[in-house]
Amino acid sequence: DLAIRTQSTVNTATYTGEALPLSVQRVSSRASVDVVGATKLVAGRDAALTASSNVTTDVKPAAAGQDRAGDASVAVSDVYSAARVHVGDAVIQVERGLALEASNIVGVNVVADAAAAGEKAGGASVAVSKLRTDTTVLVDGATAIDAGALALHALSHNSVAVTAKAAAQGADKDQSGSSKASQYLADYQDNARTADSDAKAPAQSDASGIQLTAALAISDLESSTQASLASSQAASVDGAVSLLSQSANNAAVNADARSANGATGVGTAVGINLGRAANTAELAQALGAHSLSVSAGLSPIPIAVAHPCDRESLLGPVQAAKAGLVDPILVGPESRIRAVAEEHEIDIKG
Repeated sequence: DLAIRTQSTVNTATYTGEALPLSVQRVSSRASVDVVGATKLVAGRDAALTASSNVTTDVKPAAAGQDRAGDASVAVSDVYSAARVHVGDAVIQVERGLALEASNIVGVNVVADAAAAGEKAGGASVAVSKLRTDTTVLVDGATAIDAGALALHALSHNSVAVTAKAAAQGADKDQSGSSKASQYLADYQDNARTADSDAKAPAQSDASGIQLTAALAISDLESSTQASLASSQAASVDGAVSLLSQSANNAAVNADARSANGATGVGTAVGINLGRAANTAELAQALGAHSLSVSAGLSPIPIAVAHPCDRESLLGPVQAAKAGLVDPILVGPESRIRAVAEEHEIDIKG
């Protein structure tokens, strides 16, 4: 048997020895197997080339600030994870089964909880997760494969939880624009807009969107998964050929301003949940085999939809659910949501 395996594992949690209201964690994990050039692999039985990247992060500040125009608590996770198996311009001869597999498993938990800091805490709570994953199995170039069976499998699973809880004193507008809350609202202003905020905003484009919040929670997830058999040389396989690309992405966002009870600070919450996923299984070469299976599966993304109490807020996730893209959880006053659905003939029974 022949086995070439690589694995990257990252398991981290931020720790602030002195109580600080800021925790930022940046992780890059890469696992790669490359068989390229004039390489020739010969196995009398089975051969396996596998790459796996496993990342677990937990980000939570240990304290909270008191400046209502600043940041009470900031938790940021920025993760890139890649798993890749690449065979290019090689010759591979395997008597029985040849398996090429890349797997990517990422779990992210981000919590900015200024509510737990007591009555003096003030400012915005900001929790942000930015996750990028790349999972690829690729055969290209002039690779020549002769095997008893062949499997190319790319598997990805991403799970994200982001929570922001407002400080007791709420938040005031940051006139300087230097706070993390202001910066992230500006970065995601196209996503932090409502019909009400657009109506109240001045005509200038840089003033559009929501400008102030006591609790801001953002998940920004992008996933690419690919299994591709695309050599310029024909592959000869006596038995079965399996091309599988499968991706499951789960992201939950919770922005909670109920703890804000100050006399002057604003107590509003903004949750932004963005998901982009590409999933491809590709056969782009000559192939002789007993049987062939090509499959690309993309699981709907569970998302929490906060206060969908107008037509636009409710219709978007319902349409995305019907397209099989998301599995929405509607969070808000049930009677009001049902009334909006009935008024605009939006089916929320499913």
